[in-house]
Amino acid sequence: MSVSTEWSRADADGVRTLTIGFGARASLRGQRFRRKDQPEPETVRAWPGEWRELLREWLKSDSERSRWTTLLGLSGPLRVGLAEELLAALLSAGFVELDERRDGARWKVAWVRFISTDVLRTLVGLPDIGSLEREVHRIKVLPLPSLLAVAAAGASDCAPAIAVRRFRLLHRLDEWIRNGQRGTRRDFALFATGETKGVADSDWIWLDSVITLEDLGVERHVPLILLRAPITLEHESRMELQGVRDCVGLSPMTMENAVSVKGNVGAWRLVENRTLFDRLARRHGATDGVVWVPGYPPQWWRKAMMRLLRELPSHAHIACDPDPSGFRIALLVGQLCEDANVPWSSWGMDVSALESLPAYLPLSEEDERMLRQLLREDLPVELHEAANWMLERRLKGEQEGLPLALLDETAHGERSTGRAGNNGR
Repeated sequence: MSVSTEWSRADADGVRTLTIGFGARASLRGQRFRRKDQPEPETVRAWPGEWRELLREWLKSDSERSRWTTLLGLSGPLRVGLAEELLAALLSAGFVELDERRDGARWKVAWVRFISTDVLRTLVGLPDIGSLEREVHRIKVLPLPSLLAVAAAGASDCAPAIAVRRFRLLHRLDEWIRNGQRGTRRDFALFATGETKGVADSDWIWLDSVITLEDLGVERHVPLILLRAPITLEHESRMELQGVRDCVGLSPMTMENAVSVKGNVGAWRLVENRTLFDRLARRHGATDGVVWVPGYPPQWWRKAMMRLLRELPSHAHIACDPDPSGFRIALLVGQLCEDANVPWSSWGMDVSALESLPAYLPLSEEDERMLRQLLREDLPVELHEAANWMLERRLKGEQEGLPLALLDETAHGERSTGRAGNNGR
């Protein structure tokens, strides 16, 4: 660093100086270093908030050595005086070494080297990078279920502070799932961090990019089961749904707190496509229970639907997109019906429905993989035939194209859940 290694005696403030070169003329040529022997952490704890806030901004780069002009730039023109006060305080507290250059008759700071950076970061509320890196190594090997393990792989590539935060979120999400909890994003944030706004926007964006939170019981808003049905819910007062003309949303809490559910439901019509649900609810909800299926049904929906099926058992007709994902959703909802001892059948998902569509979409490789997997399972006969139809033609459909007349006709017949079995394959 210099030719001379002789530091001066400490001045009245405890600061020592090292001048580059030899002899009395060295100071005229231009470079010196100044620092104290030992940092004084207690001094920093007593600093005013504006100093600590500015220091946090300086230390976020994780660089131990910075140009003074860079630090001034981070401070901005309105805080130049504050920056100079902070630099003097850092030198006095022993947390910087100043590299100064001669500018005429004055010494000007060129570089600032931070000392005991980990201690300093901790003192102003920033994470200790070394500790964070050790925590990343520790937490990334803790077991997670396969769904969350895929998400965790991406967290490892982040900066240590972000990686630790995201790994912790995933482990709290794992606990949330195992506890069977559900709620809004603010509910989960409170569960995971102790604050309803404790999950950063950037972390929500990241979570949305790697998993479907709604499938894990974390909703953007209070979840609602959308339906139209001739039923009455008994609470402290009665909730009559017979007068609803299109549909109504019931929260999980509303369903849980209902003392009883009464009514005369001709059939249950469980519809995945929202546009089709709206049409069918207006068309049939005065006599039947028409319920929207929100994709792969989350736990709160399954619990609410199970209660409706058990208290008002009637044949269930399940209408999902005539495509591989729709088939999988229909089977999941069908299993729910079987668990409630309610017979069910697919609705608008057979070969005749596929052939009635005005347009089709091509199968993707994932669609084909899913269809082959479905055909290895014990499918209802009509779904087995429709899966073969799609695979042979490499086409799939969407519910919006189904004629309402076809759905009316299909739903009148209460077919059993006939499975293809080995003989149907």
